[in-house]
Amino acid sequence: MSTTPEPAQALKRKRNPGRNLPAAFGTGIVLGGFILLIVLGVPALTDNTLIIQLVWSVVAAIMVGLGLHEVLTHLKAHGYRLPPVVMHIMAQAIVWSALAGITGIMVAFLLSTMLFSVIRLFLDGNKASPTGWLRDTSMGGFLLAWIPLMGAFTTVLMGFESADGTLKGNLLLVTFIVTVVCSDTGGYTFGVLWGKHPLAPKVSPKKSWEGLTGSLVFALIAAILMTVFLLKLPWWVGIVLAVGLVFSDIFGDLAESQVKRELGIKDMSNLLPGHGGMMDRVDGMLPSAAMTWVVLTIAVSLNGLF
Repeated sequence: MSTTPEPAQALKRKRNPGRNLPAAFGTGIVLGGFILLIVLGVPALTDNTLIIQLVWSVVAAIMVGLGLHEVLTHLKAHGYRLPPVVMHIMAQAIVWSALAGITGIMVAFLLSTMLFSVIRLFLDGNKASPTGWLRDTSMGGFLLAWIPLMGAFTTVLMGFESADGTLKGNLLLVTFIVTVVCSDTGGYTFGVLWGKHPLAPKVSPKKSWEGLTGSLVFALIAAILMTVFLLKLPWWVGIVLAVGLVFSDIFGDLAESQVKRELGIKDMSNLLPGHGGMMDRVDGMLPSAAMTWVVLTIAVSLNGLF
């Protein structure tokens, strides 16, 4: 007897979301509410940019620390030798360096990667021959760029302010978060309802071209509305931002999917009910923060607000 499932059964299984939706919804509400409380609440209490950035940096540092811990735990189980204390210190240095702007981030990142390479070189002492150095330093540099470097852009956005004071950084952060959430929602909705053509089957089988279409539709609507009515910028900025964020969001998702595939895991952890680990929730947010800074810095400059 053939064990091949009937088409209807196969389609139903394919469209199974694979998540505890009530738990995911509840976790999303709590986490999103907390983030918005910080992003909107702190600037309402003070207009001191440094204080606003300091408070946000605490949030960013915690999220980066949790995400990095998840990845390091799985890498250790697969034989990677990345000293966790060293990695966490360097990651935090990169996150907090954002208080000095983009220059601070880049200096901290470059110094951290070089220092980590030296530390890993002599991890077994001065007389032992290093083994696996190239693999570990490559992975260490990737992790520092993937998690704290990208995460540090959120602090830069939080301190962003146009010359005339009309454009505040916390509004940029809200715009990028809402747009990415809408991109995820659109991709999920279209993918579950109509997804038939895989986008990258060897990396993330559930991603589909129909889902990508949904991400673009939802992100365009959100970004244009937020850009015009919240940021007071031209509508075309919303279009550029939406396209950029959909790309960065999907890239972040696919990158994490490939990491998990190579590590043989489904989720980074069970920290967030219905979502998995911290990295499962912020995989698309991290590169999207950097993308937001690029797009809006160019847009604001073109509009003569600097």
